[in-house]
Amino acid sequence: MAFQLPAEVLGDAVGVLVFSFFALICSGLMVWLVWSHQERTSYVAGLAYLTLLSTASSIVSQFHDFVLYNDVMTAQWQYARAHPESPEIKISNGAIGLDLGLWYFRQYAYSAESLLVVFWAFSLMQSVYELTNRYRLKEFLNRMNSIGRIMSVVLPILTICLLRVQAVQKSTAAFFFLANVVLMISLAFGSLCMVAIFVRYVYTRGRVVQQSRTEDSSTNATTQGGSTLKFKGIYDRWLLTRFTIAFIVLSVFELTNIIFQLNGIENSNDDSKMEQPDLSVERAHENIVLFLPGPAPSYLLFIVFGTTAQCRKYIATTFLPKSWQRKKETPLDLPFHSTHSVPRASLSNSIKGLRMSAFHTTGSTSDSPNNITDNSLSQIPIPDKVAITFLRRELSTSDDDGVELPVMRPSNSV
Repeated sequence: MAFQLPAEVLGDAVGVLVFSFFALICSGLMVWLVWSHQERTSYVAGLAYLTLLSTASSIVSQFHDFVLYNDVMTAQWQYARAHPESPEIKISNGAIGLDLGLWYFRQYAYSAESLLVVFWAFSLMQSVYELTNRYRLKEFLNRMNSIGRIMSVVLPILTICLLRVQAVQKSTAAFFFLANVVLMISLAFGSLCMVAIFVRYVYTRGRVVQQSRTEDSSTNATTQGGSTLKFKGIYDRWLLTRFTIAFIVLSVFELTNIIFQLNGIENSNDDSKMEQPDLSVERAHENIVLFLPGPAPSYLLFIVFGTTAQCRKYIATTFLPKSWQRKKETPLDLPFHSTHSVPRASLSNSIKGLRMSAFHTTGSTSDSPNNITDNSLSQIPIPDKVAITFLRRELSTSDDDGVELPVMRPSNSV
């Protein structure tokens, strides 16, 4: 069956569908990553499950609306005319039947995602302030975190059920409030947690800088915001940075979702006053664009949390052909040049160190590792042989005070 959409917007519809399918792939990859790294009950896992399901529901709605566009718009217009005061129709942009059920599910998913993010922010704040290191608070906070995950799933169900109460169905303000109360509370409380984390980070950063100036030494820390964070599975030392980016973008998404609801109220009011359904190209284009924000969190989740070193390596190992992986690890691809210039004396020391390594490796009985000749290079591991040859050439041909030192990939050769 051909799409009933106007021909002028068929390209837009295909583009939105492709965008949504790629988002579905991103969510699927995140679900695979969290299961592979034994993070199946983590906050990222919960977000991955919800984004996968919400994106899938959006794709179902798109196919339904695009294929039966004229029928859907006519049915929505007839219902809006018969129920002009229904807040359910207004805020869902006229959705009825299958579309309305899928809209309720996506509303639940967005609310649950927002709660997961805010409880995750609360958990990170505990780590930043080292609250879990205090014996009296540790057990209490662990229980709070467990309860928070359960509330993230249960509380949105309660609010969605309340939307079906008859009294709420008669009030647009009450319906709008209940539909977005979880999003607004999450945004407010999550912002407070992020501010607290930022304040702690700035305070600790200032102390580290001051201490480094006093001691005239650099401090290498494995902390963020002044407290030790344990990184495992899909996480890395940039966890707080990644989470901050995700929180900001998700906050924008939540605000955008509310704006689209207000736009739906306006469209529903217009439909109830029309003598026939609006099948114009402009309205069709607007309805298509309204599907874009829904799959967006899937991209965000993968870009922010699916690009850690652990995840990139796991994806490459799984999906890249074995021949590419072997080529990538071949020492003959070395050396790579850096932009840092070093004195010739450093190059001499580098050769001496590599010769010493080769001396012990080959088991030479010569009096000195300097006795290693070009013929004996055949017994030296390939990475050291490449480096010795390269450095020797650089010393003999360069007239500059500094030369380019190759950046060698670490070798496990023995």
